[in-house]
Parts: sequence; C-alpha cells; structure tokens
Amino acid sequence: MTETNKGTGISLYSAGKENEISFVNFENIKIVGMETGLKLVAKKPSTGQAWINANRFMNFSLEDCVNMIYMDSQVTTPNEISGNQFTNLQIQPSNKTKSIIQVSGQHNEFHGMVWDLNKIKHETELIELTDKSMNTVVEMSSVPANRVLDSGKSNIVK
Repeated sequence: MTETNKGTGISLYSAGKENEISFVNFENIKIVGMETGLKLVAKKPSTGQAWINANRFMNFSLEDCVNMIYMDSQVTTPNEISGNQFTNLQIQPSNKTKSIIQVSGQHNEFHGMVWDLNKIKHETELIELTDKSMNTVVEMSSVPANRVLDSGKSNIVK
C-alpha cells in the first residue's frame, strides 16, 4: 500500500458578497499527513468584499503535510487575508513536504519553529511571501534566509 497525503486539515474559504471569517480563535490543534494542513482562500466576489481577517491560530502543530500553511488572496479588499496571528507554531516536515508557508494579504504574523529541514527532499524556498503579501512578519529562526522567497512589500523575516 502506498502512503499518500491527501485532503486539507482545516479550510477557511470566503468568496461571497460581504463574506467574512473574522475574530476566531483556533487553539491547540494538531494536523498530520495532509496534502494541505491549513488552507485560507479569499476569492473576489462579483460585488462587495470577502475576507479572512483578525483570526488567531495558537499552539498549532503541523506534521508530514505537503503544504503546511497556504494562503490565497489579494493584498487588500475586495478579497483579502490580513491581520491573522499564528503563534507557538510547531512544524515537523517530512520527505513529502514541499512548502512550509505561502503568504498573501497584509499584517499577518507567523511565530514558531520548523524542525528537521534535512528531511525535505528539495533545496528551494520553503516560505514564500508572494507579490500579494505586505507587512508580513515571519519569526522562524530555524529556517535559513536562503529558504525564504520574499516577493512582497515591507515584509520582515527574522
């Protein structure tokens, strides 16, 4: 039997007029063996705005996922993912891991630890701050600078 990492651990999706996911606390969650651990997507609605803003992700453990945290939005409205805080992250990659974080939106913060980078089978970037990211803070000292791609504006990587 072949091991496969399929599915999404937690998916937040906002796409309709004035759809929002805001001010929610996600606490003490462990996600293992998924294709995408945590997926946040804000699509542009035909009218109005859609957003995933001001949420807290506390004490998250992500292990053996292909993509750990994935975000897809514009920098700001009409479809944005902004002001979310990820604290006390513990991330354990495997030989299947391709991406640790892909970020869009503004004022998102990521604080935590990534373990055993040697298990990842490629040498390319693991954290991508897309051209749709701005004022992002990433504090993950275990990820070297050459594994971070910053295509955004005014982002801070510590």
